[in-house]
Amino acid sequence: MSLDARRSIKSAADTQRPLIHHLTADNSWLLQIPRSGPRKYFNILIDPWLVGSNLETSSWFHEQMHTIPPAAQNIADVERFASEIEGIARKLCSTNGNTEDDVPAPESLIDAVAISQPATDHCNYATLIDLPRSVPIFAYEERTVKAVKAWDHFETVVEMPTFTGDWRSTSVSPLPDWIGIGGMAQQQDVQTIHKGIVIAFKDPSRGGAETKPEAIVYLPHGLRPDEPAMVELASAVPQLEFLAVLHGILHVLVGFRFANIDANMGGHNGLAVKQLLNAKYWIPTHDEPKEKYGFTKLLLNDVLVPIDVAAAAYAENTGREKAEVLKETNFHQLENGASLVLV
Repeated sequence: MSLDARRSIKSAADTQRPLIHHLTADNSWLLQIPRSGPRKYFNILIDPWLVGSNLETSSWFHEQMHTIPPAAQNIADVERFASEIEGIARKLCSTNGNTEDDVPAPESLIDAVAISQPATDHCNYATLIDLPRSVPIFAYEERTVKAVKAWDHFETVVEMPTFTGDWRSTSVSPLPDWIGIGGMAQQQDVQTIHKGIVIAFKDPSRGGAETKPEAIVYLPHGLRPDEPAMVELASAVPQLEFLAVLHGILHVLVGFRFANIDANMGGHNGLAVKQLLNAKYWIPTHDEPKEKYGFTKLLLNDVLVPIDVAAAAYAENTGREKAEVLKETNFHQLENGASLVLV
């Protein structure tokens, strides 16, 4: 499968809404936020792992590989795709159908990269090193910042602010003031993998002062809905309108038979988070069944939690009807290379 720009946007109305593209079968995303001016989109690359393996320490300890070839094989594919989307959007928005313009081509159409954690399936050197040095990197927490700076490649590496209730505090240079990128973390986390990213935006040229800022919440390993970070997010001021939650349905357990720890929290937790935030869409992520090698292969146990199973459990716990819960989940399985207009 490959990325298909023609299927991503079909009308001028689509160009006025954010688009999200699944670059692999696993956990790499391109978010395109509509913008005013000659460029039609602000492009944010999220946790890209397109090349090589997920290697931690050494292959004898932990290594994972994609089982499905990524729709975007490298950064050049992402750039080409973003350029095609940009061209289609300009044509759809043009009053005379003329796609020619004098906008100088930027060095890269990737305006920012958001990295949630230092693990190589989120912060992947072989993938990211192909980006121009000028592309700004927003890395959550000091360990991730150090990992990226150690490559001595990027000119701008920013420690992503922690989201503390007001998205405007996460709009740090060199971001425009109408976009914020903030991080979230679970308080007690021996694995140090339960991180999240909140991308919030409110283009002042679109809608009046009464229009709520919108947000995408990315939780690759999950955060529990009762975590302080999640409670703070749900009660954000200014209030956020949550367009989508990216959270997997694959429940990954780490440990032996009587000592399992959640690595990926799976469908039950994903549905609870989606309901907490009253998000419009639930999009699964980090669910690819990968090839596993090394010692950790003995400790990992994957349990798929289908949406109907999660909905049944949620309905039972809340005293509601399963059909009603299923209807309001608005669950969208975006396969490798698929896209969605967030209307």
